[in-house]
Formats: sequence, structure tokens, C-alpha cells
Amino acid sequence: MKLKLTIDEWVSKNQELDNEGLPNFNGLSPGGAASRLGVSRQRISQLVKEGKLDRIEIIDDAGHQLGVLITSDSIERFKQSGRKPGPKPKR
Repeated sequence: MKLKLTIDEWVSKNQELDNEGLPNFNGLSPGGAASRLGVSRQRISQLVKEGKLDRIEIIDDAGHQLGVLITSDSIERFKQSGRKPGPKPKR
């Protein structure tokens, strides 16, 4: 899942979550998700493209990107799937 939401839409979705049991719109930055899974940020991008992680892009009213989140639900789902994310790159 890839979504583009304005900041107001994102806040609204998070408020609806408590009332309607909607998907979790909270998450981590791509760097935070990479740390949580022990992979590179590039691998996070690959996992999003493969549909294995969900990404939410937060935009302003003019459509400019304010931030990107990898949903907490998709990170946990990936961890519980037992799939190996791949080796962490050597530095």
C-alpha cells in the first residue's frame, strides 16, 4: 500500500483509528524502519516496491512532501512473517 495524505488527512485518519478500527497510520521513518529490521534504507525501498511494507507519504496542501512513514503494522507483519529481510550492508 502506498498512500499520499495531507497532514490534516493523516491526523484525521489517526483519530478515526480509535473509533473504527481502521488500519494503523502510525509508523517510522524509512531510516527507523531500516534500524528496526536490521537492513539498509535502500532495502526498505525495495520491500515497499515489492508490497511487503506499507508506505505513507505526508504532503502539504500544495502536494509537497513533508515526510514518509513506513507503517508500524507492516513492519510488525513483516517481522512475524519469518521472512529474512536480507543481509545488512557492510561498511
